[in-house]
Amino acid sequence: MSSGLMVGASGAIYSVADLDVMAERIASSGLFPGVDTKQAAFTLMLLCQSEGLHPAQAMKRYHIIDGRPTMRADAMQATFQAAGGRIQWIRSDSDVCEAVFAHPEHAPEGVPVRVTFDELDQAGVTRSKYGVKDNWRRFPRQMLRARAISEGVRMVLPGVVVGIY
Repeated sequence: MSSGLMVGASGAIYSVADLDVMAERIASSGLFPGVDTKQAAFTLMLLCQSEGLHPAQAMKRYHIIDGRPTMRADAMQATFQAAGGRIQWIRSDSDVCEAVFAHPEHAPEGVPVRVTFDELDQAGVTRSKYGVKDNWRRFPRQMLRARAISEGVRMVLPGVVVGIY
């Protein structure tokens, strides 16, 4: 891009310099855990720009987990449902989350997804070197639901995440 201009949502144009300033402000605000450097914020903003979204959507759609951009489960679910996907929740508690993910074209009958705390604990997902991770200890039901959403959306409509964890 020789002009340094980028087209964002609704045709708004943001220069690289504009994005740089936004990234600096977001990183220094401390409002978004994991996005503590200007480079991380800038990179997430570029991801959103590539999807035609306003750069600030980056903070609503993505986390940085273990140094990698990760789409938030609620953003995955919203995008999946906006594209015609349906989720039927069967069970959602601190031990098990089970749902059926359906899409009129790609999985009309639905695909069952079941995740358990025990299987994720055995895989090391719930633990750090200090024991059960804080989010898994405080919000196991929500964390299981996020894992089920991630798995179900990837199975039925992978275009929602396209290579982003």
